[in-house]
Amino acid sequence: MLDYAAYIAGLPKVLAAAEVLFRDADGRVLLVRTTYREDGRWTLPGGGVESDTGESPRRAARREVREELGIGTGPGALLAVDWVHGEQRPPVVVHLYDGGVLDGARQA
Repeated sequence: MLDYAAYIAGLPKVLAAAEVLFRDADGRVLLVRTTYREDGRWTLPGGGVESDTGESPRRAARREVREELGIGTGPGALLAVDWVHGEQRPPVVVHLYDGGVLDGARQA
């Protein structure tokens, strides 16, 4: 009989990420440039969920927004969850949250 630890170790590995959709009053979407990729692509603010520490996707979204934008407000409603396949990494379950409209005070 397979013990529980061996069973868990044999399960597929799936990563989790959280992103936040911010807009301005004109409906333009805020993007940030990645620093961890050579192509410096533009993406929504967000990043990986530190699930090994017990972090939830919502907490990850809050942490990433604070790290990347310096904004301490929490994410709003969950807008979507999607499954993204990667070429050189395991699949990622992405959680997209509403960040709302950035006013002048939150943009500064």
